[in-house]
Formats: sequence, structure tokens, C-alpha cells
Amino acid sequence: MKPNFLRNALGALLLVLAFPAAHAQGASAPPTDAETGLVMAPGYPMVKAYCTLCHSAKLVTQAGKTRDGWVESIRWMQRTQGLFDLGSFEGEILDYLAAQYGIKAQMGGMLKLPPLAAELMPPLPPVSAPR
Repeated sequence: MKPNFLRNALGALLLVLAFPAAHAQGASAPPTDAETGLVMAPGYPMVKAYCTLCHSAKLVTQAGKTRDGWVESIRWMQRTQGLFDLGSFEGEILDYLAAQYGIKAQMGGMLKLPPLAAELMPPLPPVSAPR
């Protein structure tokens, strides 16, 4: 391998690994509940009270769903797991889940990294003729 390729690949890897840390340092993160790990933001008390009755908060903090995805999960739990109707609290719970544990929140506000520049891509292997 060429030294430039290795240097460029290492640089790109360091950039990708350092970006979330740099992004996180720039914004002050809201406090989290020591017991559950849930972000303490509007709607947190309802989510802690209702969601952790049946399962670990880890199922919430690691999910990363859209609001529609959270609705679908709630409906599935109601159909198959015996979750009761959340009534007037459902909107507040969904607002919290989408804001704190939605796809954008899980990825630091980014949905997708930009494509790697062509000069940083590894060379393609030679194509062999079919036998």
C-alpha cells in the first residue's frame, strides 16, 4: 500500500472518531437520571414512570426511532405485551421520546455522514475475466 493512502485513511478515521466527541463538547448536554440513564428533559417523569414499569430504560435509550417508530412500538406493546392506554399522557411521552431518543438525537443531529472524497477511497481490485 502507498504511504499516502495509509495516511489519508488514518486521517479520515480519526476525523470520523473525533467528530462526535467534538460535537458533544460544543453543546451542553442536559442532565441524566443516575438511576435510569434517561435524559432529564420535559416529559422525562412520564417516561420514567410508564416505560420502566415493564422494561429497562436501556430499551429506550438505545432505540433511536422516529416519532412514528415510537408510536408503532407503543401500539405493538399494547397489542402484544399488555400495555394499557396511555391516554392524555401519550403525546407528552411521544414528544420526549422523539426529541431525546429519535434518530437525529442518537446520531448527534446528523442523519448521514457526507460521502468520502474519491481520492480517499481505496483502489478497486482488478476485475478478472470470467472463466
